[in-house]
Amino acid sequence: MTTVVVRDLPDDIHRKLQERARDAGQSLQQYLTVQLARLATTPTLDEVINRITT
Repeated sequence: MTTVVVRDLPDDIHRKLQERARDAGQSLQQYLTVQLARLATTPTLDEVINRITT
């Protein structure tokens, strides 16, 4: 597996992500892994339009 480092994340964003992870019953690492996977696998609007028009 690959390691990702996020630098200069604002404190308020970090706190919000920690809250969401806690509410989901996950560690921050687990929560972010799920969210990043969702982001990577959900097609962008441009990808959807391209699929429709080709």
